[in-house]
Amino acid sequence: MKQHSRQSTSAHSSSVNNYDARKMATRLNESVVKAVEEAHQEEMLKNIEEEVTARLTVQFTSHWAQKEAALQQQLVAEKTTPRK
Repeated sequence: MKQHSRQSTSAHSSSVNNYDARKMATRLNESVVKAVEEAHQEEMLKNIEEEVTARLTVQFTSHWAQKEAALQQQLVAEKTTPRK
C-alpha cells in the first residue's frame, strides 16, 4: 500500500515539474479569447433579436391599426346605409 502511494506521489510531482508555462499561458489565453468571442456573439444575437422584435412589433401594430380603422369605417357605412 505504501509503495502504491509513493508511486502515485512521484508520478504526480513528476507531471507537475514537467509543465510548460508558455503552453499553459497560451491555452489560458486561447480559452479567454474563445470565451470573449462567444460572449460577443451572444450579445450581438441578443441585439439583433431585440431589434427584429421591435421592428415586427411596430409593423404589427401599424397593420392592426389600419385593419381596425377599416373595420370601423365599414361598420359606420353599414349603420348609415338604409336597409330594405
